[in-house]
Amino acid sequence: MFQATVDDVINNFLNERVNQLTNRFDADVIAIISPMFDGLDVKIRQYIEDIIDLREGKSIPHKKNLLVILETTGGSVEVVERIVNTFRNHYDKVEFIVPSYAYSAGTVLVLSGDEIYMDNFSVLGPIDPQIRNKDGDWMPATGYLHEYNRLLETINRMNDAGQNAAAEINYLISSFSPEKLAFIEQHIQFSKNLIVDWLPVYKFKDWDITESGNNDVTNDLRNERALKIATILGDVNRWHMHGRGIGIKELTSEEIKLKIINFADNKELNTEVRMYYDVLKDYITKTAVHSVLHGTIGLNRLI
Repeated sequence: MFQATVDDVINNFLNERVNQLTNRFDADVIAIISPMFDGLDVKIRQYIEDIIDLREGKSIPHKKNLLVILETTGGSVEVVERIVNTFRNHYDKVEFIVPSYAYSAGTVLVLSGDEIYMDNFSVLGPIDPQIRNKDGDWMPATGYLHEYNRLLETINRMNDAGQNAAAEINYLISSFSPEKLAFIEQHIQFSKNLIVDWLPVYKFKDWDITESGNNDVTNDLRNERALKIATILGDVNRWHMHGRGIGIKELTSEEIKLKIINFADNKELNTEVRMYYDVLKDYITKTAVHSVLHGTIGLNRLI
């Protein structure tokens, strides 16, 4: 006689929740709980291709929409670009649900979506691409640049006051390389460029009339709004820290004006999202898994 294990029960529960979301959004589903590390793009491409192969093998029509449930501390913007290319190669519409947080490169990924769902607990983060330090660990790029500029200002101020800044200059020379500074500036600009490229094409594609209702929305206006959002989210002096959470209230404010659906306003959707996400997070935490893909074809442990 077959006896279900705890893993079987949990996996069945999670699969049922995925089926609910699939039916609600008429979409394939992929939950990404992971940093944006090198190689994640390959794993996601394979996962998406496996979904499509499964449907073709069962002669089930290919879904045109994809629902992405995302939690990430951020990581590589290049990885994010390749993930978006994979999504858009297979799906006409991509929607994101952020039950908790999507920082840094994760924010860039979310802003590639046609629709964004958050609640009052969810946060995105400043656009702050991460780079590896000499020990191979990820570090916020704008933090490195900010510290360089702060030290440079200190040296200039000491020189203007006739003070000896030799120690500070030596530290500047030994700790900050021109190559890394150029690399960081390029990555920050790259992140902003992706947002400016993606927002008008996907998130703003159906934005045809201004909020006043008096004017048609032009491509130039879409591009201007995208640039403003990218600039505000990329302003390290405004947000002060890499892990600063930016909630739905700030994101939808008169300054940023990003249209976001609060999934908590829909009682049934809120229940479906919270039940799925909470059980998935609890399960991977207890099994000491730090990075997973889950969705239409089940669980894929990454790290």
